[in-house]
Amino acid sequence: MVKPKRKMRARDKLIILTVFLVGLAGAGFEVFLNSKVDEWHIRTEQQK
Repeated sequence: MVKPKRKMRARDKLIILTVFLVGLAGAGFEVFLNSKVDEWHIRTEQQK
């Protein structure tokens, strides 16, 4: 009973970690895109 439970826990941890990493990567990419867009807006405003 203990061994399968352990396996499931490890698998659950892996799934949670993957979901967390994907979410983190998505959030980081969004922030990166937003900062780039803001930079572009500032540049275009300065040129006017």
